[in-house]
Amino acid sequence: APNESFRAALPLELDVIGSGEAGGDPMTTYRATATPWGGYGPFVLENRTWVESRNGETALETDSNRLVWDVRNRNSRLAVGQVNYRTRIFQTTVPLVGASFYRVRRSVSDAAVTSDYRQTVSVESASTVNVYMNGRLIRSYPLQPGRYGISDFPLAPGLNTISIEIVDEFGDIQTFGADIPFAGGLLEPGYFDFGVAAGVRDWEPDYPFFSGVARYGVSRLFTTGGALQVATDGQTAGVDALTATRFGSFYSPRRRPFGTCERSSPCR
Repeated sequence: APNESFRAALPLELDVIGSGEAGGDPMTTYRATATPWGGYGPFVLENRTWVESRNGETALETDSNRLVWDVRNRNSRLAVGQVNYRTRIFQTTVPLVGASFYRVRRSVSDAAVTSDYRQTVSVESASTVNVYMNGRLIRSYPLQPGRYGISDFPLAPGLNTISIEIVDEFGDIQTFGADIPFAGGLLEPGYFDFGVAAGVRDWEPDYPFFSGVARYGVSRLFTTGGALQVATDGQTAGVDALTATRFGSFYSPRRRPFGTCERSSPCR
């Protein structure tokens, strides 16, 4: 059974990070990175290890050592170990030693280039179908009598107006259409996703850290959300909004710190 199978991989990558001169001497930095992982059922063990060489000196580093549980039927992911938790509102990534959990619901457009919208049409005589995207003809082809599904519409950021025109051999015209918004991160109306992470920061093991984020699809054109980060040295709250229009997609985050304090005194 698929949930009982073992799988593993060892991706490797070699990069030349930069070259130049240091003190008049030529200098080039090389990095080899391995991201091995192995899984059994819904559990996956992940790691990232890299070797960096600069001016004859070699350093070995490792991070992202974590156990991940993917609950695919619920679009959820639980990770324990070294987790990198990032919220779009704060625009920062916080490396933690702890645990994170998040659930991601289906976005308005799961594809990066084409829409998952599908129009079913019935043709009773030889016809020609013309497909328009935002008023521009993108596809035209003949159809014989039958029932067809038309899909794979290319998307641009903003609101995409799809118009399907079917002209039969007698000149009669049928039209179908839809408005499909596109902006990375828009949620389907009524859908809710969230995520939380808790632990200690990699570079500050004595200071606990918590972060949470929630987002809600208000409509096919508008998604909003909020986030909170809490640490012993201060807290930050934020809200954001994402919308798609005919003129493009617009994203507006707002952040505000509060309760900032010194390490030597408790936060208020």
